Amino acid sequence: MDPNFNTESFTKTLREFIIPELLEAYMTGDEKVLKLWLSEAPFNIIAAQQKQLREQGIYSDGQILDIRGVDIVSSKLLEPNRIPVFVVGARVQEINLYRKAKTGELAAGSAEDIRLSTYAMVITRVPEDIDNPETEGWKILEFIRGGSRSFT
Repeated sequence: MDPNFNTESFTKTLREFIIPELLEAYMTGDEKVLKLWLSEAPFNIIAAQQKQLREQGIYSDGQILDIRGVDIVSSKLLEPNRIPVFVVGARVQEINLYRKAKTGELAAGSAEDIRLSTYAMVITRVPEDIDNPETEGWKILEFIRGGSRSFT
């Protein structure tokens, strides 16, 4: 698909661009950016969560403090169509806050409660979108926020 592809360069792109942009959009509920990176299934799940928040009159005001351990855990071919994918993991220090939409008042979470969370993603490259200047054809097929524990 891309004769110039190499995993070192892709890992650097993951660490410096894709993962930070995706996680920031996830944390703040930026559906425009999420739609750009996520395939339909994970996008629909997150969009439904955002809709629930809006219906409750709150919004996410969380923050990503640090992203570490962004690595390609494995690569494989997904059957039945033998789609090449990478499984990517990351460890993230984050603050999860929710505020009331009308007043900005804190509704849930705490600025002092720093969490260490793990994320896993399955990413592929869509040949038809390789010329996309933003994503270069990369698409997240699965997006999972795993365990989270207090960092302090």
